[in-house]
Amino acid sequence: GHDDATGRVDTKLAVEEVLRTLPSRHQTPLVLFYFGGQTLEQIAEQLGMKPNAVGVRLHRARAMLAKRLRARGVVMS
Repeated sequence: GHDDATGRVDTKLAVEEVLRTLPSRHQTPLVLFYFGGQTLEQIAEQLGMKPNAVGVRLHRARAMLAKRLRARGVVMS
């Protein structure tokens, strides 16, 4: 229905807003991974990190993002 589409747009906006509040060390890998469509290897190369370190940072960043979204009443699927 129509409401579903609106919900998705709101969620995307909320995600982008909350992303901007994350520290850059967490924000950058998330943006490159989700919006840039890059692999862990590509991100690691850009940031001068090991891929597994990027993986750990992504995991933490996702957790921070989800927690901040929940605080706003947004639940990620």
